[in-house]
Amino acid sequence: MIQKDLMTLSNWCSKWQMSVAPKKCESITFSPIKNHSMRSLPELSLNNIALPSTNIIRDLGVMFASDLSFANHITTIICRAQTRVNIIFNVLRHSTFDVVVKCYTIYIRPILEYATVVFSPTSKSLIRKMESVQKSLVHRCLLKGGILYKSYFDGLEICGLETLEYRRLIYDLVHLYKCIVSKETTSSGAQISSSPQILYPMLIIK
Repeated sequence: MIQKDLMTLSNWCSKWQMSVAPKKCESITFSPIKNHSMRSLPELSLNNIALPSTNIIRDLGVMFASDLSFANHITTIICRAQTRVNIIFNVLRHSTFDVVVKCYTIYIRPILEYATVVFSPTSKSLIRKMESVQKSLVHRCLLKGGILYKSYFDGLEICGLETLEYRRLIYDLVHLYKCIVSKETTSSGAQISSSPQILYPMLIIK
């Protein structure tokens, strides 16, 4: 069925004189079962070019893994954020810690909070890893300002920040409100069920 849809897409593009780049396309199977076998999946092709299978794919800036884990995405954004923290301290070495905090909230924190309603970590280890970026920044800011570092939460109060975990909770609650009450993110006729559902493997093409 998927191969038939790909043929329809190819014919439509050919009809309207549009080109497709099969070499830039990949297929991925989502399944809650770890290390699931991909051998039973049919080989897909576009314009007679086979589409390679992958275990991780990026869509709208978020890395999706075939086992529905976002550990790779979280590790990636932590590295990006930590790199920017180091750059800010090198560039603003003569600035006050207030300026550093402001730059952090503008240029770094959005990296850690983009699309958190999709990948928000649930394991303690990933939560600590994400929080470590801000914890390191708070510690360095207080040292820069000559303020004694007592604890992470005291440092947050001095810098006027909240924990990333708390902010993710707010984002989740706002999104849930939009889904259930205001229904801004659901289509007409769609219903949200509280009962657990079985997630079947699916295949998407990018």
